[in-house]
Amino acid sequence: MSLFGPVHHVGVTVADMDRAVAFWTSLLGTTSRNRNILQGPQLGTMTGYPGIHIESCWVDLPGGVALELLRYIDRHEAPYDPGTAHPGNVHVCLHVDDMDEAHAHAVACGATPVSERPIDVAAGPRAGTRLAYLRDPDGVTIELVQDGASTPAGRPRPAGAQRRPLPGGPRWPASAATNEAVILPDLLRARAAEEPGAVALRVGDAVALTYGEWDARSNAAAGGLVERGVRPGDRVALVFGNDGWADYAICYLAALKAGAVAVPIGSRFSGPELDAVLAHSGATQMVSSASELEAGHDTEDFQIPVDPADLAEILYTSGTTGLPKGVACSHLAIMAHDLPPDAAASTGQVSFLHSFPIGTQAGQETLRVPLRIGGRTAIALPSFDPHLLCSLVERHRVVRLQLVPAMAQLLVVSNAPHEHDVSSVRRIVLSSAPAAPALFTRLAGAFPRASVWNAYALTEAGPARTLMEWDPARPTAVGRPVGETEIRIVDEEGTVLPAGRTGEIWLRRRGTPTREYYNDPAATAEAFLGGWAHTGDVGHLDAEGFLHLTDRKKDIIISGGTNVSSVEVENALYEHPAVVDVAVVGLPHSVLGEDVAAAVVVRSPTTERELQDVVRARLAEHKVPHRIVLVDALPRNPSGKVLKAEVRTQLGAGAAAAAGFGAARDETESVVVSVWQAVLGVPNVGIHDDFFALGGHSLAAAQIVARLRDAFGVDVPVAAVFEAPTPAELARVVAG
Repeated sequence: MSLFGPVHHVGVTVADMDRAVAFWTSLLGTTSRNRNILQGPQLGTMTGYPGIHIESCWVDLPGGVALELLRYIDRHEAPYDPGTAHPGNVHVCLHVDDMDEAHAHAVACGATPVSERPIDVAAGPRAGTRLAYLRDPDGVTIELVQDGASTPAGRPRPAGAQRRPLPGGPRWPASAATNEAVILPDLLRARAAEEPGAVALRVGDAVALTYGEWDARSNAAAGGLVERGVRPGDRVALVFGNDGWADYAICYLAALKAGAVAVPIGSRFSGPELDAVLAHSGATQMVSSASELEAGHDTEDFQIPVDPADLAEILYTSGTTGLPKGVACSHLAIMAHDLPPDAAASTGQVSFLHSFPIGTQAGQETLRVPLRIGGRTAIALPSFDPHLLCSLVERHRVVRLQLVPAMAQLLVVSNAPHEHDVSSVRRIVLSSAPAAPALFTRLAGAFPRASVWNAYALTEAGPARTLMEWDPARPTAVGRPVGETEIRIVDEEGTVLPAGRTGEIWLRRRGTPTREYYNDPAATAEAFLGGWAHTGDVGHLDAEGFLHLTDRKKDIIISGGTNVSSVEVENALYEHPAVVDVAVVGLPHSVLGEDVAAAVVVRSPTTERELQDVVRARLAEHKVPHRIVLVDALPRNPSGKVLKAEVRTQLGAGAAAAAGFGAARDETESVVVSVWQAVLGVPNVGIHDDFFALGGHSLAAAQIVARLRDAFGVDVPVAAVFEAPTPAELARVVAG
């Protein structure tokens, strides 16, 4: 008897062809055919590895579809990782008539269950459906689906709420994407049943929210949403400032319990930007108070039935250019998560503190931590203040800090860590933006008992991320993949690159539903392909699998045909003890194409020359910023990322304002000005004009020193033009 119905996904990568053929033919009761080895130069073009051949074998599946098994063979010892470079499709979905029989048969054939037992979908359009997840010997995910009596598509949703039996305590093995808790409200119900009085969330010292209160109040608020006319699938905008984390947490879970789609906005957007987000999402309600929704409603268990594959939330990215994009995420995608390797090591109640804005991916993940892991209390800062942060650490014996680098930089330059007892902190994790090596060293000094970690993730990639403890031997590394995360480095054509080669970083979490840009198929097609999120970041993998971040693709400066990493220059500037914040950008240059410039925030007096010397001592001359402007603050979006387009405008305007004409004051300045005019082809040069702003470059500098040698009989090094980039400064060098 055939146990399986139509298959939806074909093509998997295997490590051992004999083992894979034996498994799949045994599982499906079918035969294999057309086993051979594919060779030829076209494979090198396709895979990016000239030494690769492919062994292929076909297994017939029910419904007339075939499963292709692929084994990559290294003929020339080329360095490659089949699991990363050629993962193929990793999800085979099989429809079954009898779940118990099919599940037992798959296990007997050698499949490993991911969930302890099949999942019974209790409500929603797929009520009665049974799901099970297993892995074949090569790690391929097998989804078994036994459809319920109702038709999965098109069944009308009930208008009211249905009670659902409380699931058993959820378990989160590191590799599992699904268990007895099917959607996020299930996790809250389970936690509320297990430890109702435990504090799940604090907002500074003002508010404490227990699991029991969170569950009961979100039940009541869900009733309020339904009373307001919210129906399954409606978008609900949640607009709260960071002092409203507790109310937001209640309303977020209420939206999910009401079967709605949460649109967390926080207070990040206002005016036209907020109007654009509300219009794009099609939000039918805007909520900014939990108590207004709760009033007069029952706190007993409440859940409008949903399909786990339905849309659950839309996160609007506070982009550094243009209007925000809405990243759409299903209930299943939210539940997919890999815990850090040591997540179970901490015992007792553990407090962790963060200052992420509401509605960001980082903020959403910190909100979900107390639901995923028992014994955790999330402490949210209502606003970032180093002294408030350290006082909360001291009062609540905070064990972990989760910060963006800009906040961490402000923290270490303040005296706050030395004015409070911060000895309870054992780990500090930086995320959301690149962090300079100097910052890790300063954090270690301010928190001597803590290890400092680096993480890399982005909204579009969801749970896919890297993590590592800071290692000075790998200053540009941001970690190895966590759990089921996979990384690709690709060139402009999308060809996978080997270790050590730099290209665009692609991320995905194996077996997790892909996110997409809401109502934007063109942008989705450009940013997501085959489950991979195209990050727009540039980096490489080293031989040990660590990801190294070079820069944002659009922020790389091309000066004189040479790529300059803005991150590398920023890291060098952070080595100066006075630097608090810095942004490096490329400005237009008539000869070089772009020239390196920097906006810098300092905490004590310093000069442009001092900052340039710091970079010059560490990097090549073409990477030294030839224009540095000291500013009070850098423009940042609500997620803490620098708005480099505004920085470019700021630096350009600053240069124009400073470019007042200065006439030569003596004969030496007059000769230097004449030489500059002749070499650079600029008719009017003032003594304070910048060499690079006038279109200067290395060849012009060589011509200038040659003419000065003829005019004054002195040998002036070419580097002097770079180090004294105005006629007035260069005249002083000539005069000795």
